[in-house]
Amino acid sequence: MTIFLSYDAIRPQIKNAEVLLYRGTDIVSRGIRLLTGSQYSHAGLVVWWNERLMVLEAVGNGVVAMPLSENLKHHHGAIDYYRCTETIDDARRLNMVIFAQEQLGKKYAFFQMAIFGFKLLFRMPMSSNEQRANGAYGQFFCSEYVSATYLTQGIDLAASLSAQYTSPDALSKSDKLTLVGVLRKD
Repeated sequence: MTIFLSYDAIRPQIKNAEVLLYRGTDIVSRGIRLLTGSQYSHAGLVVWWNERLMVLEAVGNGVVAMPLSENLKHHHGAIDYYRCTETIDDARRLNMVIFAQEQLGKKYAFFQMAIFGFKLLFRMPMSSNEQRANGAYGQFFCSEYVSATYLTQGIDLAASLSAQYTSPDALSKSDKLTLVGVLRKD
């Protein structure tokens, strides 16, 4: 049973670093969903920025911030809201936000995404201990960004995969996340 959430009603209850998973309907989103065999095509994090509720996400032009209210208006498809099943105190959430904000402006990881897509397409193994050659995050794709943010606090959203191979689908199946409902703009 799908639970629809009024954005205006749920907004005060949303906490820093909670997860949004997108079921996009545009051509790129449908391609991602087909390739991954998932209902999800994108992932982002919600953070409070003063009195604004923002989405931090890795998109084609890099890691960016956008007001969630605008994100809801302009996204083609549904946006599912997930909470972590583990208790995360405010200090740890703040550390996650700091990490996520420090990544703003970094480039989108097109090359890594292509490797990931190639491995998905040809059903190649994706090791949990395989890491990028440079060992650091200089670029991101969406679900990798979410996964890496949680890893800063020792929360592995997809333990069988490294962050670089975490898809939106893997996030949705994580035992560390639970679906709250589908956000609706009033």
